[in-house]
Amino acid sequence: MRWTTGLMLLALPAALAAQEREPAVIQVAGTGSVKTDPDMASMTYSVTGEGATADAASRALATKAKAIEAGLLNLLGRGTAVTTSNVNVAEVRGAECRTDYGEQRLSEGACAVMGYVASLRGAVETGAVGKVGTGVGLATRLGAQQAQMNGFALRDPAAAQASAIKVAVRDAKTKAMTLAAAAGVRLGTILTLNDGAGGGIEEVPMPIVLTSAPPPPLASPTPAPVAIDVKPAPIETSARVSVRYAILP
Repeated sequence: MRWTTGLMLLALPAALAAQEREPAVIQVAGTGSVKTDPDMASMTYSVTGEGATADAASRALATKAKAIEAGLLNLLGRGTAVTTSNVNVAEVRGAECRTDYGEQRLSEGACAVMGYVASLRGAVETGAVGKVGTGVGLATRLGAQQAQMNGFALRDPAAAQASAIKVAVRDAKTKAMTLAAAAGVRLGTILTLNDGAGGGIEEVPMPIVLTSAPPPPLASPTPAPVAIDVKPAPIETSARVSVRYAILP
C-alpha cells in the first residue's frame, strides 16, 4: 500500500501540471498594405525685398509677399493655407568690408551701409494636388525665389491605416487556416490579437488650416499661369499584426 500511495503522490503533480498548461495554439503574423492617392500637397518659397532703408526693404517685401499669397490662393482655392515665417531684415555693406563673424563694425568707409534686404519664408498646404506644380511656377512669376514642391500626404491617414490593418488580419487568418489544415486540426477562436511594430505611412501627415475663402481675382488682367500637371504616385500604408488562435480537437 505504501508503494501504491507513492505512485499516486508522484502522479498528482504531473496531472496538475498538465491542467495548467496553455491550450494548443497557432500563432501567426499577418501583414497588409493599401495604396491611396494623396489628397494634400505642400510647397515652399522665399521672398526678398530691397531698399535704401529698412522701411523701404520691408515695404517691398510685404508688397511682394501679399501678391504671391493672393495669386496662390486664387489659383489653389478653398482648403489652401499660406503661412510665412523666418522674417529677416539685414544690412548690406560693400564687398571690401571684411570682418570676423560677430565683430563690431562702424558704418563708415568701406563698411558703410549701402542698403537693406528683407526676406521671409513662405509655405503652402493645399488640397489642390494637381495644381501645386502650376503654383510653383506662378509664385516664381510673382517674385518668389526657390519655389518648390515639398511632398504629398493624406488628409486622413488613420482611415488608410485602418484599411491596412483589416488586410493584415485577413492575411493572418489565411495563414492560420493553412497551417491548421496541414496539421489536420481545426482552427478555433482568436485568443490574442496585437498590432505589430512597423506599421505606418510613407509621408509625414501635414497640419491642415482652412481659409475662409479665396481672395477675388486681381483687378488688372494678367495672363493665366503656365499649367504644370502633377500626378503623384499613391501613398502606401502598411500594417502588421500578431494573432494567436486556439486549436480545436
